[in-house]
Amino acid sequence: MASTTKFGGQRGGVQATVLTEADIVEAAVELTRVGGLDALTVTKVAEQLGVTGPAVYYHVRGGRQGLASLVASHVMKQAFADQLVRRPDERWDDAIERVLLVTADLTDEFPGVVGHVLNAQQGRVEDVGVASFVIAQLRAGGFDLAATVEAYAAICALIIGWSQLTPLALPRDEPPSPDLAEVIEATAAIPPRDHLRAAVRALLSGLHTSFVAKRTAMAAPVRRKR
Repeated sequence: MASTTKFGGQRGGVQATVLTEADIVEAAVELTRVGGLDALTVTKVAEQLGVTGPAVYYHVRGGRQGLASLVASHVMKQAFADQLVRRPDERWDDAIERVLLVTADLTDEFPGVVGHVLNAQQGRVEDVGVASFVIAQLRAGGFDLAATVEAYAAICALIIGWSQLTPLALPRDEPPSPDLAEVIEATAAIPPRDHLRAAVRALLSGLHTSFVAKRTAMAAPVRRKR
């Protein structure tokens, strides 16, 4: 973490050539780790670095939104840097599951980052290569072009929905139905990462059955009875 005295010492602010964007991103990432992206502000970053707000604005275009985008981009690139390579003897669906579970880790470590990226890019994360990797694994799993389009859309919908999902809570005005109360109680005992893993596995299995296994079965030659 940058020292709060590193950039001080000049009346009226700091020397813009001393403070760098990398310093700002480093401080902002740590603040996001502690308080989440939604609570991040230019003022908090400036206070963390011991500089004035204008000094931060000099390096960050777009104010708070620009700062959030810098943090999200940095965090995503770091998280996926060594993930987007299929490992030896790894199945196509295991590769997709491994990569998608990184979003659960990011959501836990840097609250708000995954949702920000998906909202800003309408569900696409091509800038770090995740979309290309997922599509490549679908093709390797036997999905043709049309099936890949449908499968990728379903995967995006799952991740976007999961990233926006808030924990279930008991209604305050009236008690829930017995079935809902039972589900809520059971859900609270399951880590969010396990929820996502189960959802991804079920989705990929269903997609493969619908688009690949059935097509393969229909294309298989019918053996005549002797």
